[in-house]
Amino acid sequence: MLVMLAAGCAGQTVKQQESRGLMEYYSAEPSDMETVFASEDVASITYSYTMDTVMECVITDAEEIKAVYDALAAIRVEEETEERATDSDDYFQFVLQNGDNYTFHFEHHHFVNGDKAYLLTNDKELWKLAAILRQK
Repeated sequence: MLVMLAAGCAGQTVKQQESRGLMEYYSAEPSDMETVFASEDVASITYSYTMDTVMECVITDAEEIKAVYDALAAIRVEEETEERATDSDDYFQFVLQNGDNYTFHFEHHHFVNGDKAYLLTNDKELWKLAAILRQK
């Protein structure tokens, strides 16, 4: 059941929904994603982000790959938001050994799925890791 609410901040409108784990947007069974993202199956993660221009770094270290996956898996996706920012994108693209890839897109720290953006909880670890990766 979705409920429309008018928020007091700049006319922002959100749709209430039940909180879901981020991995549920990629598979009905989040444990399937844990198998897919087992660090030995991931060849690399390309982390792209927008500063003045698009920057990126490639992660191949198994411990760093696991840390990024664990941070993503901990995230809870909350209600939809209309708050958007075109100059604040973060992409985490996992490239598997078999050539498959999965991309997680965030805009101004909101999860983007199709043409919708969602507020997040439990995402601080991901942004802490992102800040470290930007220093590489």
